[in-house]
Amino acid sequence: MGGKAVGAVALACVLGLAACGQGTPIFPTTSASVDGRQHPMEGATWTVLVYMAADTPREAEGLASLRELVDVGTGPGLYIVAQVDRAQGYSHAPLANLPDWTTTKRLLVLPGSVQELADLGEQDMGDAATLSDFIAWGVRAYPADRYALVLWDHAGAWTAFGVDEDAPGADGGRDALSLTELQAGIDRGRSEAGLSQFALIGFDAGLMATYEVARVLSPHGEYLLASEEVTPGHGWDYGALALLRQDPASGPVVLGQRLLEGYGQRAQREHTQDALTLSLTDLYALDDLTRAVGRFAALTPESNPTLAAMIVEARSSALEFGQSPDPTQASHLVDLGSLTARMAEQTPHQSSLEVKMQEALGRAVVARTQGSQTSASTGLAIYFPPSLSRYDAGYDALPEVTEWQRFLRRFLHGLDR
Repeated sequence: MGGKAVGAVALACVLGLAACGQGTPIFPTTSASVDGRQHPMEGATWTVLVYMAADTPREAEGLASLRELVDVGTGPGLYIVAQVDRAQGYSHAPLANLPDWTTTKRLLVLPGSVQELADLGEQDMGDAATLSDFIAWGVRAYPADRYALVLWDHAGAWTAFGVDEDAPGADGGRDALSLTELQAGIDRGRSEAGLSQFALIGFDAGLMATYEVARVLSPHGEYLLASEEVTPGHGWDYGALALLRQDPASGPVVLGQRLLEGYGQRAQREHTQDALTLSLTDLYALDDLTRAVGRFAALTPESNPTLAAMIVEARSSALEFGQSPDPTQASHLVDLGSLTARMAEQTPHQSSLEVKMQEALGRAVVARTQGSQTSASTGLAIYFPPSLSRYDAGYDALPEVTEWQRFLRRFLHGLDR
C-alpha cells in the first residue's frame, strides 16, 4: 500500500469514515504544535528500537510480540532492533530460528528470522545505564531519518517502568526504572548517539499515558503512544509496523494511528475491548495543558470547604485507572478531562476550567481509542490519591510537576484536618 493510500486510510479512521478497531473508534483532535517547535516533515527511513524486559512471568507474552515483529522484519527503509532479557523457568520456547535463552541479547529482527548481534550476559534492564547503552548503540549501528523507541513490560505510571526479576547487583535481585531513571537513560543514550529526539516513544505497558510521563519525556520525543489503563496481556499488534515496510516515509502520526487501529482490532478479537485505552500525544503541544493543570492547581480548597467537598466528589466520580481491591496497590490515576468535567457539573462557575482543560487536551492528544468502560477517557491521566495517607512521597522527586505536588499536599492536608 503506497503512502497516499495509507494516509487516506488513516484520515478515514480519524474522521470516523472507517471502522477503525472494529468498534473501538479512534477519536482525533489535532496535531498542531503550540510551543513553537516544528515537527520534521521529511524522512524516508526508520529504526525501531524495542527494549523488552521479559525477565518476568510475562515472558511468553513478550515472545508472542517478538514473533509479530519477525512477521514484519527489517527491510528497505526499516530496521527493527531489539534488546530482550529473558527469564529462567517461565518459557522455554524458541524465537524463530533462535533457541531458548535466559540472558540479555541484542537482535536484528528479520523477515521470518532473527539475527543474534550480541549476548550481553545477564543485564539489569531496570538500570538507566542499560537503557542508555542500548539506545546509543542502536542509533549508531542503524542510522535512519526517524527513530521509534518501544518499551515493553509492566509499568506503573510515574512510579516505575519495567520489572527485572533477575537484576544483577540490584537490592533483592529485582529492579525497575523510575520515571527519573527512565528519563536519564533516554537522555544519555540520545546524547551519546547525537540524536536530537525520537519521532515516537511508545509504551506497550499499562498506565503510562499520564501528564507526568508526557512532561518528563517531552524533551526527548515528538509523540508519546501509551495507555491510561492497564494493558491486556496481548499488548499491541506489531503487524502495524508493516506500514513502515510498505511506506517508510510515513510520519509518526500515521504510524501511531496505525498502531491504535491494530490495538483496537486485536482487543476486539481477544474480547478485551471494554476497558481499552491508547492515546497518541503530541509532546510539542503541552504548553496549554501545563497552564490548564496550573489553573486547577491554583484552586484553594483548603480555605473553602464547599470547594473542597466539590473536588472530593469530582475526584471520586471521575474515571480512574489502575484500581485495585487493595487501596495500597492502587495507582490513583484520574483522567484529566473526566476530572474537570465532573467539577463543571457541580460548579458552573468553574466551567472555564473544564473548557481550558478540554481545549488543551484537544491540542495535545492527537488520537485515542477506548472501550465501553473507558468512554470518558480523554487520553491523559494525572496522579490524584484520595487521601494524604495514600500520597506517595516519591512523587515529590518530579520537578516537572511542582505545581500539582503543592496542590495535592495542600488539598490532602486540608482533608485530614
